[in-house]
Amino acid sequence: MSIEFCIIHLLFLRIVRTVKYNDVSVKQSLTRIDLYFILLLFLLVHMVTQYTFRIFLFGLILLNIIMYFYFWLDAFLYRLFTVELGVGGIDVVFSNLWHEIVYMERTILFLKTNRTFIIFPLLVFLYNLSLLILNSFDQILLTVFIIIPYLLCTIIAYPIKFPIIAENGRGLIEDFLYSRYPNIPNGFCPRNEHYHLFDAYNDDKIPSKSPIV
Repeated sequence: MSIEFCIIHLLFLRIVRTVKYNDVSVKQSLTRIDLYFILLLFLLVHMVTQYTFRIFLFGLILLNIIMYFYFWLDAFLYRLFTVELGVGGIDVVFSNLWHEIVYMERTILFLKTNRTFIIFPLLVFLYNLSLLILNSFDQILLTVFIIIPYLLCTIIAYPIKFPIIAENGRGLIEDFLYSRYPNIPNGFCPRNEHYHLFDAYNDDKIPSKSPIV
C-alpha cells in the first residue's frame, strides 16, 4: 500500500498543478515540499490505521477529500480568473459564484478542453473512501480498473513535463498555506465597490476614492 499510496497521491498533485499552471510550464513540476506533504500524509494514514481507532481514520480521510476538492476548485478558479484560494479562503458565496461563471464562454471552453479534470474530485473521493471501507483485494480491484486507467488518461491529456521535480519554486501546498499578493502598481485606483479587497494588502498605497466609476 505504501508505494501505491504515495505514487497515486503524487499523480493527484501533478494533475492539479498541470491544470492550474497550464500556461506556465516551469510551474507544472512538483517540488520537494509536495513530496514531503505526500510522505507526511502517508505516515499519518499509516499511524492512524495501525495504532488508533477507526473514527480517526475516517476523519483523516474526510479532511483529505475536502483538501483535494479545495485544490480542484482552486485550479478551476485560477484558470478562469487568476483567483487563488488558500487557508483564508475568499469572500464569496460558492453557489452564487458557480451561477455566475457556469455560463461564461471561458468556462465552457475550459470544461471542453479539460474533461479529464472535471471528474478529478470523484476519483479522489473513491480512492480515499476505498481505504476506509474496502478490504485489500477490493482496493486493488478499484486501483487497477478505475484509478490507474484514469491516471493514464490524465498523462495522455496532460503530458509529463520535465523536470518532474523542481529544485526551486513554491509547492502546491505552499500556495495553499501562504497568500501570494499581487504586485499593484503605484497610482492604481480600484472601483469603490472593490476597495475593501485591498485593505489587508496595502491600505496606505491604495487611494480611498476611485476616479473609475
